[in-house]
Amino acid sequence: MTDPRQQGSIRNHRDDSIDREQAVMTFDRNVVVTAGAGTGKTTLLIQRLVHLLMRDPDPLPVTQIVALTFTKKAAHEMRFRLRETLRSYQAIHLTAQPAGARAEAVREEIGRLRDCYGLSEEEVNSRAHDALRQLEQSEIGTIHSFAASLLRLYPLESGVDPRFTEDDGWQFDRYFQRQWTEWLNQELGPDGPHREQWKAVLGHLNLEAIRNLALALSAESVPLEQLRPRQRDDHQDWLRDLKMKADQLLERHDRDRQIEKLVHESSGVFKEFLNECDDGASPENLQSPLLDSGKSLSQPKDWGDTEFEKAKKLVETARNLRQVNQP
Repeated sequence: MTDPRQQGSIRNHRDDSIDREQAVMTFDRNVVVTAGAGTGKTTLLIQRLVHLLMRDPDPLPVTQIVALTFTKKAAHEMRFRLRETLRSYQAIHLTAQPAGARAEAVREEIGRLRDCYGLSEEEVNSRAHDALRQLEQSEIGTIHSFAASLLRLYPLESGVDPRFTEDDGWQFDRYFQRQWTEWLNQELGPDGPHREQWKAVLGHLNLEAIRNLALALSAESVPLEQLRPRQRDDHQDWLRDLKMKADQLLERHDRDRQIEKLVHESSGVFKEFLNECDDGASPENLQSPLLDSGKSLSQPKDWGDTEFEKAKKLVETARNLRQVNQP
């Protein structure tokens, strides 16, 4: 009998060309690809885009394709690589002798497309030309840019000013600081409507803790709908969900690097706050040296982009909770 662990090892190292071909050429259902950094996910995605443009029947115009990623850098790379691939198709004449290994590889790619869809060289060239001409009008970009384009198309339905601009983070910081200063003047000034109440609160909390709470709420680290009075179970559900997400990441990545340590400390923070909800215990004595140090996360090669983004949000939320709870 074969050891199951050996079977997994064999599967991990086998030739995955069949899986890649299915991911590139399956159009009648959803396809999910899970792989670590540096394994060729972007290359596979470019190939899939090319097949959508070249397939026959029913080729898609590039303006009807939506390809989204998390960062602007990744979006620029995806657009650049698709443009370079299409240009390389136009530069190759199948009847001429290829000049170099790259030209030979491109020639083989075109040959596979022609064999797959029964295309002539002229049809490949024509579809590549049309896609290049319309590429700047395509929705190949970030999730944020796609959401912004939808909001601009339907400003009345979404209730936003169509002249809005996307914020990369620095505008939020500037806006928050301005609003925080105005709030301080209104609430804690000599004519503040709740001056006496704030004097009582500030006997137990310092001003920095209140600022951190306001910042966490503004950044949506703490869901507003779970702050209603007498909604104790909602707080617990939110914390349990955070802890579950952290623990799931640690199950998949059980190494002892900085990112795993940060996620582990975050899980501990969520657990302690859950204990506080259950029995009134204070999480103030919880030791979280990496969280408290402010060390940033770096993405290891075996962490996928989605997992890494989830880890960053968990660590950010845990840090905000730690700061809010400080006396």
